[in-house]
Amino acid sequence: SGRSAYEACSAYPVHDGLEVLEVRAGDPVRLDLPGWRILSWWVSCGERSPVNGNYEEVLACNLGGGGDGTRDAGPARFLPLPGRYVVSVWITADRDGDLVGAQYFVEIDSEP
Repeated sequence: SGRSAYEACSAYPVHDGLEVLEVRAGDPVRLDLPGWRILSWWVSCGERSPVNGNYEEVLACNLGGGGDGTRDAGPARFLPLPGRYVVSVWITADRDGDLVGAQYFVEIDSEP
């Protein structure tokens, strides 16, 4: 219908009790959204601040990204680093003309 909404966030809270994804370091993680076209994605790792609970990106922890936001970028794929940390996943996706951008958090436990 041509409607849109946007909310700018100055902080990105990470809730207690995130699901833990256990993977081996070097094994690819694939994220797909059935019924949606992923137009762009970006993954970084960080931590939940012990002070305010907000996401804090760890310097130089870019796990990859893809797509230009205008055409199908396919599923997101990234290789986790060893360790336990929070992953931020930014996704822009389209379904039948509905364009959605969202950020998701998951905790990864990746052993070599």
